[in-house]
Amino acid sequence: MLLTTMPLKQLPLLCSRASTKASSLNQHNLLVSPSSDSQNTQSHPASQLDTQLNSTPPSTPVFITGSSIIQNLEQGVSTFNGTNFNVKVRTKSGYSILDMIQSIQMNQIDSNFHLSAHTVFCIGSIHLKKTGPDESIKSIQRLIQILKDKYPKMKLAFATIPPQFDPLLKPKLQQFQNGDIDEFNRKLLQLSSTNGVDTIHCNFQKNMLNNGGIHLNENATITLSNAIDEYLKTFI
Repeated sequence: MLLTTMPLKQLPLLCSRASTKASSLNQHNLLVSPSSDSQNTQSHPASQLDTQLNSTPPSTPVFITGSSIIQNLEQGVSTFNGTNFNVKVRTKSGYSILDMIQSIQMNQIDSNFHLSAHTVFCIGSIHLKKTGPDESIKSIQRLIQILKDKYPKMKLAFATIPPQFDPLLKPKLQQFQNGDIDEFNRKLLQLSSTNGVDTIHCNFQKNMLNNGGIHLNENATITLSNAIDEYLKTFI
């Protein structure tokens, strides 16, 4: 579990696995049980560790869930602005908005999802391949209503989705699909005023996709991470 007290500008709350593998391993050693590391036990007696654990402020639970565009986000505990955030990432690869609705209704996101004070959704790309932006937004609005009815105290946020440049698609078809994505994102950002949810504008660009033209590359994951960080800093 990550635990840091560095300011937001110095360390993103979330980051890609590829860029933080070594640092994550080091940070995981900040809190250890006496039996898991004898060297740390010698320098930090059990009583001292107990004191540290008991003095740690409670963390605000935050969930990030959505399709595979979030698959490289790291989860853990981070602190800024005097608040601890326990961030859990739950990737639902291949999920449409309707799949997400079904998972919410059947309590399949996570066993502790109901405890989440704030949830960020990154979803819509799969749905847009089957229907247009208007119908996709209607499905998002349905998801919002179900969440509000089921978890009235949960704060909701929705992130914009990236363009796609699938090399297997003809250019005209790809252009049409990205037009739908642009329209979806535009309507999604309006939900903050019409549906009482927060929105996160990630401003994804074509060069932020991997070679397959669909999933985010490392720079795009950092962009998504920073956008979510800014949301947590500003709106919570």
